[in-house]
Amino acid sequence: MNLFIPSDFSTIVRNRYLFIDNDFLNLLFKSEEFLEGFFKVYQAAFLHYDSLTGLEFLRDIFVQKERVVREQFLSLGIFLPATQHQSIFRQVSDNALILSKIYARNKHKPQTLDLLLAGKVMIYDPDRYLLITGNKKHFPECVWDLQTSISFYEPERYLNFSILKFNKEKFENEFNMLKSIDFMA
Repeated sequence: MNLFIPSDFSTIVRNRYLFIDNDFLNLLFKSEEFLEGFFKVYQAAFLHYDSLTGLEFLRDIFVQKERVVREQFLSLGIFLPATQHQSIFRQVSDNALILSKIYARNKHKPQTLDLLLAGKVMIYDPDRYLLITGNKKHFPECVWDLQTSISFYEPERYLNFSILKFNKEKFENEFNMLKSIDFMA
């Protein structure tokens, strides 16, 4: 098998929710070997996807047959859709805007969907909710801690996925720094 998972992976993710980004979701969809291998070791946690990740997964798919196959994949029962509600979205978008300022101050420029996904993860208990991404640079160390990583080898390339934890203390320090900068301006 071409899947490399550290021995402590199961301990780190046990009884936790893993928000998945589009890169990870796409690999689960496209590689049966990755899907089967991942679920052999990943049994004591829950895969969560946000509707915006679902949108990203389905966007640009204009052939109806392909879209139906992808929609069926999302509804297999291996994923838990994240709660969607207007009151939650307000908090998520506020978090995303604050994160965009923190990231900009730290010279990071993630995509809007990644900011919204990060904003969503922030509203949950960081000890219960983690994020798995193929784009660690979109979730910088100024507010995220690397818990572990997994790798998958495809012919000609390695794919690495980081399991990240939102660090509330780092976030609050960065947010206070922003407020002091705003106050001084």
